Amino acid sequence: MRKIRLAILIGGISSERDISLISGKEVVKALDKKKYEIKIYDPKSDLIKLAKDRKEIDVVFPVLHGFGGEDGTIQGYLELLKLPYVGSGVLSSALAMDKKMSKVIYKNNGLLTPKTIILSRPDIEKNLSGVLQNIRKTIGLPCVVKANNHGSSIGVYIVKNEKDLKKAINDAFKLDNEVLVEEYIKGIEVTGAVLGNQNPKALPIVEIIPPEGKFFDREVKYSGAT
Repeated sequence: MRKIRLAILIGGISSERDISLISGKEVVKALDKKKYEIKIYDPKSDLIKLAKDRKEIDVVFPVLHGFGGEDGTIQGYLELLKLPYVGSGVLSSALAMDKKMSKVIYKNNGLLTPKTIILSRPDIEKNLSGVLQNIRKTIGLPCVVKANNHGSSIGVYIVKNEKDLKKAINDAFKLDNEVLVEEYIKGIEVTGAVLGNQNPKALPIVEIIPPEGKFFDREVKYSGAT
């Protein structure tokens, strides 16, 4: 029996490119070379090459982070090429990356979510002082400011005082056109994964314990300091 011809996608165009390159190399290292014939593509430069090679590929494994990788974009491209791929589809990927839409789905299914104010650029350009006043009244401090469409905790700020609130909002808008301001809820953080589609299996829940005085930001996630 011939090997499975597996295309690994690494790198990409997001601010999380460096992490994807590291993740991709670890995936390649872990794969059984007796079972898989591995080809590596970087969407930043190899999308045309991937299209040309599609008849020589059995399945695609995207090991991409953030914009262009986890938001349904590359998934849509692969579907146009009629290439099967690992992971979530176009719609679920897009919804999961969009924090605002994720919250809508959670609420519609009876899940509790933190109180939230969603800001757009016109909001802060027209009436920043009014926006800040509404946040203080509706959400209070401390609060959490998040860029809507980023992963790896990029553009996430825990704000403890009014002095830092304006800066956090401005910094988040440098990354995205929409920003969420949520109430801060102190508690433990856990992560869980589910494998499979037809007969999904939940993996054990893992508690995340960042170093004292930090939250689970990009530095902590990828330095192993937990």
